Amino acid sequence: FLTKKKRNKSFSRLCDEPILPMMMIKSLQLLPLLLLWSFQVTTNTVVVDAQELTRSYILGRITSFQASSSYTPSSSVFDNDESYQSQAASATVSLLEGERNKDDAHIRNLYVAVCIYYATFDVTNPILEEYYYDLDAIFTGWTSTDNWLQTEEYCTWHGIECDDDEENIVNITLVDNNLLGEWPSEVGLLGNSLEVIDVSDNYFLWHAPNNYDWFSAMSSSLKDLLFGTTSWEANGIPVALSQLTSLETLDCSSSFWTNGPLLNAAFSGLDELQYIDIGRNIYNHVVNNDSIPPSIRALPSLIRFYMDSVEFTNARNEVVPIGLGFITEMDSVIELWMDNTLVDGGLPTQPLPASLKSFSVQGCGLTGNLNALLNNNNGFEPNRLWLNGNRFSGGIPSALSNQFGCSNTRPCWLYLEGNPSLTGRIPNGLCQKNFDNLGADEEQCSGSCCTCTGLDCGNFGEEGYPVFPEPAAPPPGFAICFSGNSQVQVEGHKGSIQMRDLKLGDRVQVSDSNKYEPIYSFGHYSQDTVAEFLKITTAGSRSSLELSANHMVVMNDGRTIPASMIQKGDLLQAAVTDTAAAKVVKIQKVQRKGVFAPFTPSGFIVVNGIVASNYIAYQESQYLTMNNIQTPFTYQW
Repeated sequence: FLTKKKRNKSFSRLCDEPILPMMMIKSLQLLPLLLLWSFQVTTNTVVVDAQELTRSYILGRITSFQASSSYTPSSSVFDNDESYQSQAASATVSLLEGERNKDDAHIRNLYVAVCIYYATFDVTNPILEEYYYDLDAIFTGWTSTDNWLQTEEYCTWHGIECDDDEENIVNITLVDNNLLGEWPSEVGLLGNSLEVIDVSDNYFLWHAPNNYDWFSAMSSSLKDLLFGTTSWEANGIPVALSQLTSLETLDCSSSFWTNGPLLNAAFSGLDELQYIDIGRNIYNHVVNNDSIPPSIRALPSLIRFYMDSVEFTNARNEVVPIGLGFITEMDSVIELWMDNTLVDGGLPTQPLPASLKSFSVQGCGLTGNLNALLNNNNGFEPNRLWLNGNRFSGGIPSALSNQFGCSNTRPCWLYLEGNPSLTGRIPNGLCQKNFDNLGADEEQCSGSCCTCTGLDCGNFGEEGYPVFPEPAAPPPGFAICFSGNSQVQVEGHKGSIQMRDLKLGDRVQVSDSNKYEPIYSFGHYSQDTVAEFLKITTAGSRSSLELSANHMVVMNDGRTIPASMIQKGDLLQAAVTDTAAAKVVKIQKVQRKGVFAPFTPSGFIVVNGIVASNYIAYQESQYLTMNNIQTPFTYQW
C-alpha cells in the first residue's frame, strides 16, 4: 500500500522500461480480483459509517468524553438530571439519534456546544446571588439563539465557526449575548482546534476561580481569549494562563480576575502574546517596581498594553501608586494606555522605548516636568501623547517638537490640558508640526495653534479633571513598623538577614515554636524614608528591637501590647532559640533610615529574637476604650 505520491513515482519508472517484466503481467492479470476486493472493503466501510446512531451509543461516547479529562467533572454529574451536563447529553441524543455518517468528533463537538447553552442560559451563579436580587428581570434568555438546538449542524449556530471541513469548532464568539451561569470546563474537550473564545460584555457570566485547568487542552491552538466585562473569577491572574503558549490576545478587563497579584509565572512563556488589556481591575501592589512583573515587561511580541483605571492596593486595601520605570524595559510595545491609574512620581528618567508611538497617562497624578520626554537616546518618537489631567510643572520645552515625526501621512496628537502648574505657552516649534489635535489650557494656548482648550478637548467628562490630594506624611511612629536594621530569621540558606533585604516569598520565623511562614506583602517598604522608632534593648546578647510606638509586641504571658506601653523590667516573648524570656533593660527613641512592614499569614514575625505582631494599635493601650469604658477587645491594624 503505497502513498499516492509514491505510487505515481513507481508507475512512471515502470512505464519507462522497454519491456514489461513477466511479474507485472501476472499482476495485471490479478487486477480484476484486486478491484473486486477493494470494492468490497470500501463498501463494508461505508456500511459501518452509515449505521444509524443509537441512543446508547451516543450516551456512551458522551460519558467517555466526560470522564476522559482531569478538568471536567466526573461522569457522576449525569446522576443529577438537573445538571447542565445531563441536559446537554439529553439534547445531544435528541439531535443525533438516527443520524448517519457522524463520527465521534461530531458527537463530542455537539455535546460541548450544547453544554455552553445549558450552562449559561438563564442559570444563576454566586455573583448573581450576591449582587443581583431581581433575577426575573435578568432571566430573559440569550439575546440571540439563531439555530441553537434546532439542528445538529452546530457550525450553523450563532457565534460558532468551524474549520473548512465543517467539523472542528475554531471560534466561539458570543459577545454581549446575556450569558449567565457558569462557563463550562467541557470547552476544553474541543482540544487543539479552538482558536478564539470571545464572551466579552456578558456581565454576569461567571467562571469558578480555581478551575482553569482546561486551558491545558488547547495550549497550542487558542490565540484569542477575551472575557472583558464578565464575572470570570480568579485571585489575580492565574498561573494556568501560562499554558496557553499560542495566545496572542488577552482581554480580562473589568472582570473578577482581580484582588490578587499579577503573578510573574502567569505570563511566563507567552512569547506570542501581542495584546493585553487588564484595565479596570484591582491588583496587589508589589514593592521594588514589580507590580508589573518581569515576565510582562519581557514579552517579545507585546505591542499593545492597556491598564487604564487599575488600582494597586496594599494589605490594608489602600490604593498605592506605582512607578513608570517598567515601561523602559518593554522594547516591543507600540501602544500603552494607563489612564487614571495612580502613578508615583513623574515620567521615567530612563529613555522610553523607540517602539512606543501611542502613550496615554491622563489622570495618573504625574508630577515633575516634561524634560524626561527629551531623553530620546533610544529613538523615542511618538505620534500620540496624552499627558493631560496630571500635576506636571514648569514650562513646555521648545525641544519637545523634535520628538514628534509628524507628516501628512502621520499626523500627531498631543494633549496637555489640566496641568495647572504648567507655565508658558505652546512653543512655536510645536505649532509648525502637523498636529491633528493639540490641546492645552487657555494660558498655554493664547495666541497659539491649539486645536482645543481645557475641558473642550473632550478627554474628561462632566466631573472635570481628577483631583489628587497631596499625600500626608504619617504621624511619627504611626504604621511605620520596623527599622531596616532589624534582623529576621529566613528559612534555608539565607539565615539571619536585615529587614531591608527581605523579599516577598521569603519564609521567616514567626513564633517561639520555630515555625516559618512566607512574606506575602508589605504594608510599608521604603529604603529611604526616615522615621522615629523605639529602640527596646533586652538583657543578653540579642540586638535591640527597633519598631514604631504603636506596633504590637508579644509579652511573655501571651498578651500583645503597643511598644509604647513596654516598660523596663517587662518580659517579652523570645524565640525558641533563646533559653529565657527577654527582659527589657533600656528604652530610647532613635531616628533610622528605612521603614518596613512585612505581613505573614499568622500575623506574627520574630524580629531580633523577639516575637512581634504584624499589626499596630490605634490606641496606646492593650484594649480598645470607648466612651471612657475599656472593652475586652483590641483595636489593631
